[in-house]
Amino acid sequence: MDFSSLFSASDNLYKFLFVGGIVMICFSMVYPLQKKQELEIEINTYNKEAEFLNRDIEVLQAKIADCRGLKTTTMSNIRALKASKSNKKSLQVKEIDKRIDSIKRTFSQNVDNLEKDIQQVKVKDIILKYNKTKIRLLQDHSDTYDCYSIWLLISGVITGIIGLFFWSISTRNSEILKKEEIMKTRRTP
Repeated sequence: MDFSSLFSASDNLYKFLFVGGIVMICFSMVYPLQKKQELEIEINTYNKEAEFLNRDIEVLQAKIADCRGLKTTTMSNIRALKASKSNKKSLQVKEIDKRIDSIKRTFSQNVDNLEKDIQQVKVKDIILKYNKTKIRLLQDHSDTYDCYSIWLLISGVITGIIGLFFWSISTRNSEILKKEEIMKTRRTP
């Protein structure tokens, strides 16, 4: 009877266990590392966007201060033109009205531009809040992956050791049986 063929089937099982353990060990190290790298990239992107938003807010605050100064200047110019209007002739009054309208349009355009800038900053702030929430979720997932990674690593080590141990025993028993069969064939004439 050929016992070596009996051990070859279990030999493949032990090889599979060993290779499966190695794959689990590698997967438990690579996948969480990849997720942590993605998280670091998101955090870096978030920090840059926060810096840009802070710079935009500073610029916006400067524009608001300029607009307040422009408002004071515009109002005093309009008052001065209206005061001088009462003493002038109709042609000069029309010219003064044109200047007043021009000043009002310029001020209105500046206010409109300022409102657009405010809206852009608000949109950027909303996007930044979304990214912050996304980072928190990725951090939670990363922590979960770390927990699963530890269990997968332990399982991989145990499976790999069991597979390697029984594979080596199976290989040794197979070699012993092959030697015994060779010895039997030499003894029998």
